[in-house]
Amino acid sequence: MKLHSIAAHTTIGFALSLALGAGSRAAEIKVLASNGVKTVLEELAPQFEKSTGHKLAFRFAPAADLKGQIEKGEAFDVAILTTALIDDLIKQGKLAPATRADVAKSGAGVAIRKGAPKPDIATVEAFKRTLLAAKSIAYVGAGATGANMRKIFEQLGIAEDMKAKTKLLSGVSAADAVATGEAELGFTQISEILPVAGAELAGPLPPGGGSDLHRVPGGRGHRRAGRGRRAGVRQVPDRTGGRPGDPGEGHGAGVSGGVRRRA
Repeated sequence: MKLHSIAAHTTIGFALSLALGAGSRAAEIKVLASNGVKTVLEELAPQFEKSTGHKLAFRFAPAADLKGQIEKGEAFDVAILTTALIDDLIKQGKLAPATRADVAKSGAGVAIRKGAPKPDIATVEAFKRTLLAAKSIAYVGAGATGANMRKIFEQLGIAEDMKAKTKLLSGVSAADAVATGEAELGFTQISEILPVAGAELAGPLPPGGGSDLHRVPGGRGHRRAGRGRRAGVRQVPDRTGGRPGDPGEGHGAGVSGGVRRRA
């Protein structure tokens, strides 16, 4: 995941302090977060817990799955999802509009089994050939990357060719599916590929030429609206090393966070 300079601050400081009031006693903050921010949150969370005494309870899943849980009444304090889903939850009155803020962009990449030959995905045409030659591919059906990949297949004119070889995942990441041999190629956010021991990153999706393969909306941040309880944003160091313009920037999905809206 490539976070801009404010992203780590927002993801932890904003998403964590928002549900609390200044001077409040130690509390547990329940955070529903997209898989794309899992590595960053798990790295930064101990810093927040140590400095504040507040405990974080994370649930990580595809953003679309978490949105469905929120719509069904799942208890939570903070949601960190893709931008489009955050916008929809605000319209539904599930999140407080005033808490919206840009968080991050998570780039999409191609996962292969560790040690496997790296496919040629350097250009759009090479990427298309690799897709057509692959015996099987996988991505989370309900995830932001999945929706993006389906659009890409249409742009490349190979949507029908890909149907028979596509495995739609639920409850398991594309990187894990590749690591276990369920698929030859996996498509997911780069931040989900790097931590998986049995998989490796073949590379980001190629820049697009005529078909802009990696144009996505920017990220935003939100918190669930509370009963007047809020605290100042606590900043933490940006440990991701991400910089605008890095490979993969813009390939995946904008990431937003928000606090639950209460009556």
